[in-house]
Amino acid sequence: MFRTALRSIRPVLLLVIAATGLSGCGLLFPGGWPPVDEGMPEEIGRYTSGSATMTLSGGMEERVTLELVPGSNAMTQIGTQLQWRTQGWALALSGYWDEPGVTFGSWGSLQVDRLTADAHWQTSDWEGRCDVDFEELDESSASGTASCQGLLWLDALTGPIGFGMPTTIEGTEPVDIEIVFEARP
Repeated sequence: MFRTALRSIRPVLLLVIAATGLSGCGLLFPGGWPPVDEGMPEEIGRYTSGSATMTLSGGMEERVTLELVPGSNAMTQIGTQLQWRTQGWALALSGYWDEPGVTFGSWGSLQVDRLTADAHWQTSDWEGRCDVDFEELDESSASGTASCQGLLWLDALTGPIGFGMPTTIEGTEPVDIEIVFEARP
């Protein structure tokens, strides 16, 4: 019975698949993606120097200074992607447009990674526990602060690939993080 039903809808399925394949995302996004008048995202600024200081308290007491990673940039339609690193630590911060292509916003998101010889701990503001405030955010500079409360460390080396969240690090307490950051061309 199932095979009979499948045979009867096979021509319709093939037509839908062919139409979608030939039109790209035009059937799903009738206006096109990206919007035709905006084109593809383009790099409008590249940051090459800068630093970030993280002060961790609560479950972990530590002060870490990180250096900007080459390749941090500002893109039309997307915003700013910034990364800082030092031995054993990484900070990734994204700043978003208020009005794409016109004005950068004053908000963003972040992720902190702690790397050791046998562990990769990770935390982020996925629960909205961070307040990222850009004082400057344009193609020539990015600077500001971030304040995070009660973040949980997750084991980035466990957990299902592509599904769900990694497990929390057993025996760790939530951590608060204060960050001051800057990036320049």
